[in-house]
Amino acid sequence: MVNKGKRVTLEKNSSKKIELDKINNPKKKIKKKWSRKKKIVLFLLLFFLSGISFFTWRVWSSVEKIFSNGLNPFTILANLRPTALAGEGDGRTNILLLGNGDPDWPGADLTDTVMIASINTRDNSVLLISIPRDFYVKIDNHGWDKINSAYVYGEQYKKGGGPQSIENAVSDVLDIPIHYYAKVDFTAFKKAIDAVGGVSITPSEDLYDPYYPGGTVNFDGGKTYSMKGDLALKYARSRQTTSDFDRARRQQEVMIALKEKALSLGTLSNPKTVLDLIGIMGDHVRTDLQPNEIKRIMDISKELNSGKINSAVIDGENTKLATTGMIGDASCVFPVAGIGKYADIQDYIYDLLSNKKPEINFKNEHASILIENGTRTGGLATKAKTGLEDAGFADLSVGNADAQNYSKTKIYDYSGGKKSATIKNLEKYFGVTATKGTGSDYDIIIIIGKDYATKN
Repeated sequence: MVNKGKRVTLEKNSSKKIELDKINNPKKKIKKKWSRKKKIVLFLLLFFLSGISFFTWRVWSSVEKIFSNGLNPFTILANLRPTALAGEGDGRTNILLLGNGDPDWPGADLTDTVMIASINTRDNSVLLISIPRDFYVKIDNHGWDKINSAYVYGEQYKKGGGPQSIENAVSDVLDIPIHYYAKVDFTAFKKAIDAVGGVSITPSEDLYDPYYPGGTVNFDGGKTYSMKGDLALKYARSRQTTSDFDRARRQQEVMIALKEKALSLGTLSNPKTVLDLIGIMGDHVRTDLQPNEIKRIMDISKELNSGKINSAVIDGENTKLATTGMIGDASCVFPVAGIGKYADIQDYIYDLLSNKKPEINFKNEHASILIENGTRTGGLATKAKTGLEDAGFADLSVGNADAQNYSKTKIYDYSGGKKSATIKNLEKYFGVTATKGTGSDYDIIIIIGKDYATKN
């Protein structure tokens, strides 16, 4: 069951510094601890499921860098037991995966990748959901803008506020809680791919981009490419000659290929590969997942295989849920239903998650409703009001329409989709489909037509 409610924020003060370089331990104990660290490295690779990058348990000095709360490593090792994940009681944990550019890349602070790994903790399956970086959303303490800027504006408003800012934006679009986040830059992405010896990708269609920074990108559809980090990054990030939707799909392809390669026979049994991954990640990954929670995901990942990983992109080609257009002087992505109208997207996500969307009691929406008589038959609006009151509706007003020649009853929704349960019940009650409108003091206006008089 998916519940949208109080979000879990586990990130703590990361200002503490942990001096770990001069720890002297007996040789025997070092071996035991390394074994445990190696398991965590393996888990963290599994955790990313798709491999946008790897979290790793770096050499002691990186513990404080990766985890957001400066935990004491001795405490970590002494208490590394699985802990139930946030959301696990409802059967699903949602982790926001963010990718941003390197410092020397234009727009480096923007999150080029916005993806949710939704883990079904009951059957150990995963759904990857990509939101285009240009998706137009309302950002806390800023206003309407592209979702890839939510992290930046959150940090500008309050130091450390970036994760919560983009979590809120994503949660508003999908109507699911975000329990954790993980952020990685593309240096880690490239180096992780190189560390495992590259990945194999077979593009589903041609890709030609002569505008990509640093040189033309050219891939033939149907041809298998062995990609090192730089080439894989070009494939994942190119967008000038395709769309934001296409790029989101390519990013998922590369991540899944990276996950497959990392878990392939022999890759992680090679000590040098593991050490390389450990050395790469400490400076490039941030997360509010705690080690005990990571251990729990490790247990879940043991049952994970490619057949249990599904993916979806909120796009206009396959799902028909989003479109592109100019807002001001910027090209943006927004719902087909209109800016800020996410109901269709949310229904699609709930269906993918195999969760029945919770029924909302229309009485809890407290919609204000005006009933107008659109006929010459006196008293119809009052009669309709009485019938609706008997059906449980409240906050009803009556009046006369601007004309008295309506042959059919009309329902106009001025709530901007906020009174969906009320609209659904009114549509069922009157047997008509509501029309969206703007510019009324009422949430809903019903104009009674002659058809109501004949039926009642």
